[in-house]
Amino acid sequence: MMYDNTEKLPRAILVAVDTGEYDAETSLLELEELARTAGVEVAATSIQKRPAPDSATVVGSAVVTADSLRMRSEANTDCATVTYLTEGTSVQVYEELEGWYKVSYGSYSGYVSAEYVDYTPSGE
Repeated sequence: MMYDNTEKLPRAILVAVDTGEYDAETSLLELEELARTAGVEVAATSIQKRPAPDSATVVGSAVVTADSLRMRSEANTDCATVTYLTEGTSVQVYEELEGWYKVSYGSYSGYVSAEYVDYTPSGE
């Protein structure tokens, strides 16, 4: 009997929520490439169209610590400002990125710099 000694890669299913705010397909392709670069085999991908992120998918909350914080349309400082958040404002966090959080506040959703908020994961 022969054994297969090859190491199997971890597998993942990638899901994006398309709220119409950004190009979900391009974002998912980028995530797929990042997963492969990290040594993860992508088993499947899916895009869900929704009017807004579902509160069941919240990964935590954050409170603004800066006097005024720009919520951005993308996770970088070169993109448009969605709205301004003042110190003490609480937001729902849907995703953690490198130095940024995908958040919502009222009818607004976008990205805030992790440097200017206190983050608390769900369940803590």
